[in-house]
Amino acid sequence: MFIGDSAYSLEMIFMKPYPDRADNCDRIRKYNKKLSATRVVIDNGNALLKNKWRRLMKLNVIRMDRARLIVRAFTTMLLASERL
Repeated sequence: MFIGDSAYSLEMIFMKPYPDRADNCDRIRKYNKKLSATRVVIDNGNALLKNKWRRLMKLNVIRMDRARLIVRAFTTMLLASERL
């Protein structure tokens, strides 16, 4: 499952916010707020990884299974380096 912004097309693998015109329901507003907060956490984590390992900025990964492994590896290295 991927979290995206409203620019992504609606597909089974993407979670995206409801459009602004659908904000008339409390449940939809709550969903959009939580999704936005989650995206902020993910963006901050990506920034930490990119600042620690500049090589990540030049990575162009097409296969999702490889992308997942690369992110896990760099996240593990980041957490390990912070504990030292």
